[in-house]
Amino acid sequence: MVAYFAHNSLSALTEASEILVLQHGHIAQRGRHEALAVQPGWYRDMYRYQQLEAALDEVPQTQEEALDA
Repeated sequence: MVAYFAHNSLSALTEASEILVLQHGHIAQRGRHEALAVQPGWYRDMYRYQQLEAALDEVPQTQEEALDA
């Protein structure tokens, strides 16, 4: 069975048996999440960016939010 996903959250792909990263119509990277997340390239860069973005979303934005936490 083959399934294609275009998703804006790479964490949704962690259980995929194979991930293909396409750039300019060609396969730039191929593998499982565990390998691509540490291999230099677009997938690793975007995965790290999304992790950082999620962590920053958890940080209180104002002093009042920090006091409420």
